[in-house]
Amino acid sequence: MAINPRSEYWTAEEDRRLRILWEAGWSTLQIAVTIGRSKSAVCGRARRLELPKRGTPIPQKICPDKVHAFRIRQREIDAANKAAREEIARAA
Repeated sequence: MAINPRSEYWTAEEDRRLRILWEAGWSTLQIAVTIGRSKSAVCGRARRLELPKRGTPIPQKICPDKVHAFRIRQREIDAANKAAREEIARAA
């Protein structure tokens, strides 16, 4: 039994709407609700239609070395901002 009560097969109109919404940047869930299909059906159909791939919304694990480097860089930025504020205060 299909989730979509109209039919199991995608119509040309559904494909057209999928392409338009996909290119407009809608999420797969938004497209699924609009078209009346499941999110998985939308993802599968987009793959079969060879629509451009998208990045995953699921955060990836961060390497501890990258976190450490980020924190060091953030401290440098904070120090530079503090120095700039102090210089502006002196000039005023």
